[in-house]
Amino acid sequence: MSARRTLFAFALDQSPPGESRAIEYRGFRCVTRSPKDLRRHGAAAAARLDAYFARPAARPDELLDAFHDVDVPIHHNVHLAAAASHADPNRVREAGRWLIRNSVHECSATLGLALLAEDTDPADLPDIETMGRLGDRFAPLAARAIRRRTPDMTPLIRLAGDAHGWARAYYVEALCEVATLAPVRAFLLRHASDGDYLNGYFARRVAIVASLHEAITVPDPDEELVDHTGRLLTVMTFGSGMGSDLGSYPAAGPVLTAYAGHLGRMAPTLERYRRAACLGEHLTTRAPEQIGRTPEQHARLIRRFRSILGRRSWQAAAQEQAAPEEAHHLRHAARVLTLLQTENGPP
Repeated sequence: MSARRTLFAFALDQSPPGESRAIEYRGFRCVTRSPKDLRRHGAAAAARLDAYFARPAARPDELLDAFHDVDVPIHHNVHLAAAASHADPNRVREAGRWLIRNSVHECSATLGLALLAEDTDPADLPDIETMGRLGDRFAPLAARAIRRRTPDMTPLIRLAGDAHGWARAYYVEALCEVATLAPVRAFLLRHASDGDYLNGYFARRVAIVASLHEAITVPDPDEELVDHTGRLLTVMTFGSGMGSDLGSYPAAGPVLTAYAGHLGRMAPTLERYRRAACLGEHLTTRAPEQIGRTPEQHARLIRRFRSILGRRSWQAAAQEQAAPEEAHHLRHAARVLTLLQTENGPP
């Protein structure tokens, strides 16, 4: 890869970002430290922007290497926003567009996105979405820039669906702000979670803002909704440190009950078997009142998951679908089944 290949050119190759991204990406990184006083976060970069915009004849290429030694925030920043608001909007737009198209380092590309995130011209949507494919550092500003330009969240939904790790968390959080839009709610209910541990930062919020309890308690929900509900609930079994504890989810009891009922009527797969084992085990660590169930309801829930894990057809399907490196999931499910068999008597 050429040392001067632009980030934008690299972003065009990411559809979605591939595993090679982390290796190639190093050539674009800028290493700076945030100021100790967080109130000054972004102030040094904003001062350089002010100096640039104060010179009417200054060209955007002058900004290309001007930010290697200062911190450029990846989120909306009051200092950068103020610098943009004080300048000619046409020059702000020009600089932002040029930087995201021509930057070979993260700092200047991030600054370009920050400038465009203060603007509303819909003509920039394709370029913003392209940069958003790089995820992580660019996701928060790309999400803000898209939301300021259009009520159509299709670009943001695409980015969220393709993203992983922190980028997915940033994009899904942005979608949660507009969860009442029908296409957004449909995405949040079926595709927001990919099971990654960072989903813990948004799983509980997704369930609440998308009204999961209303969607999953209907008699015959679609399989995508049921499977995604299982992922959200599973994330909430380990996401307490990230704000997604199952015990703090108000509708945990009804959603768990509905999910267990739907799951038992579906065809067995390894993923569904794993969800049943994870949730069944978690129930043994929760008192009924912690998930909004009576002792009788809690006992019935445990019996439902025990019944699923004990079915020969489910065990056979899981064994058939499990790769050698996934054998630990089968051993875990067997241990959970034994635990549930001793938990509250015969089925």
